[in-house]
Amino acid sequence: MVLDKGIPAKYIHVFIALIMLFPTFAGIVTPAEAPDNEEVTSPALENPWPMFRHGITRSGLSTYVTAENRGELLWSYHTGGEIVSSPAIGADGTIYVGSSDNNSYAFNPDGSLKWKALLDGPVRSSPAIGPNGLVFFGAKSLWAITGSGFGLWKVPTSYGIYSSPGITTDGTIYFGDIEGNLYMLGPDGGIEATFRAGMQVCSSPAISSDGFVYFGSYDKIFYALGPTCALAWSYKTDDHIGSSPAIGPDGTVYIGSKDGFLYALQPGGNLKWKASLGGPIFSSPAIGPDGTIYVGSDDCNIYAINPDGRCQWKYLTNGWVDSSPAIGADGTVFIGSDDGNLHCLSPQGTLRWKYSCGSQIFSSPAIGPDGTVYFGCRDGSFYALGSHGRAPSPPRNLRAVTGDGCADLTWEMPSYDGGREIAYFLIYRSDGTSIALLDDVDISCLYYHDGDVSGAANYSYFVTAVNCIGESKPSNIIAITILSRPTPPLKLEATPRDGMVALRWRPPQSDGGSNVTEYCIYSGIRPGSFLPLVLVNASVLKWNDFSVKNEIMVGYYVTAINTLGDLNSVA
Repeated sequence: MVLDKGIPAKYIHVFIALIMLFPTFAGIVTPAEAPDNEEVTSPALENPWPMFRHGITRSGLSTYVTAENRGELLWSYHTGGEIVSSPAIGADGTIYVGSSDNNSYAFNPDGSLKWKALLDGPVRSSPAIGPNGLVFFGAKSLWAITGSGFGLWKVPTSYGIYSSPGITTDGTIYFGDIEGNLYMLGPDGGIEATFRAGMQVCSSPAISSDGFVYFGSYDKIFYALGPTCALAWSYKTDDHIGSSPAIGPDGTVYIGSKDGFLYALQPGGNLKWKASLGGPIFSSPAIGPDGTIYVGSDDCNIYAINPDGRCQWKYLTNGWVDSSPAIGADGTVFIGSDDGNLHCLSPQGTLRWKYSCGSQIFSSPAIGPDGTVYFGCRDGSFYALGSHGRAPSPPRNLRAVTGDGCADLTWEMPSYDGGREIAYFLIYRSDGTSIALLDDVDISCLYYHDGDVSGAANYSYFVTAVNCIGESKPSNIIAITILSRPTPPLKLEATPRDGMVALRWRPPQSDGGSNVTEYCIYSGIRPGSFLPLVLVNASVLKWNDFSVKNEIMVGYYVTAINTLGDLNSVA
């Protein structure tokens, strides 16, 4: 297969992925077109947004915080057709999306085109990334494409695909087609089972942890299939179901219908509740970190519904809301509207910002690891929104090694510099009552030695990174106990007797934070001549020296020993 390679993207006001107007490549024809040396391996890192609605439960909830996204256009790319496909994001940061110009696109995080592939029809389905790194696009066929843009295989359908594939951890693929079929494919593309609904399946299947496959159809029925596509149960609504289901943490399945109701169904198919949202629902519900369900309606509102079915709030846009929400880990809500705006809302339903595009937004946003939001628009453009500059992410993997009255800290560079060069690191220490800024450290040094601490004390440390925009959040906090060598034993007494000296002492005032294990007795006849005489157990606080001779001057001192040793100080 010939690839259409990209150059740096032009900053056109467009969606989240980057698409450049280059000649299309010859297209994916047969699996044999992939080079013999093309490797298909599991990604080394987790995919930030592997499929429509983030994962197989279709919760729409990201693991990344988006609070610093200010809605600024980072880049855009214009394709030859409207974009209703929603993007997926791979482990290496590549963003994938389809266009109605019959092409699938792959963009680098900086907006440059990585490749585009001509398929066999408009790409309205949202791509999905499998556990082996293959990317699946739905056009008239379902295509399996490598991360380098080469086709491995395809599964043809009669009329095309709107449903986005759901892929399990073992590589099993589920998707629906316009003819009304739900397919179950093996990782190699072989059809393992099918299920026939009464009408087209545009709904993207959600898959529960126990292997049940949920989806809706235009025949007004919501289906639950077992792992082999056998019907487990179904639920009848009063109109078409184009919405995709979302599965809550307790197994509750949420689905919208054109009849204007959001349904909450128990895992066995019984109705838990249904909420009227004032207009047809084509938007797919998302589930926030606190369990709140977010969904759009054709009454032009975005709704937040409590898990018990009560409306928490609604936010009015100026157009139908067929886009599906994406939720940041901090609860920020991103959703498009037919009013041509991508709306960013707080978890409480207040507008943080909105970005105006050239046309209606049906595509649902995807959230990248740095909080960037990607989406497509019916004007044919793909957009990336974020912040041109922000504070860096925190330094990673702070560690500490304690020494004799000191602590040595090491850490790793932040995963994201905020789009600006990191200038320095700040070192903080707490003694349990207050936090003190100790020092700043150049970025060339990922190490700090704190020698200004006392033994037998508890401290905690964290590090931040600073660029020209501001200071990062704290790194992981590490708590340590500073150790030191014990102070000298107290009140040493030496009583001479005939042919011996009786020694007695008391424990030291401080054990240095580590239990005293032994005492060492030193003897000598002049300064500088003292040598170790004997070690005694820490439970012993006296010792008799029978090595002395009468009428000979002799001196003694005793040191306490812990895991760090002793001070070797004269008593």
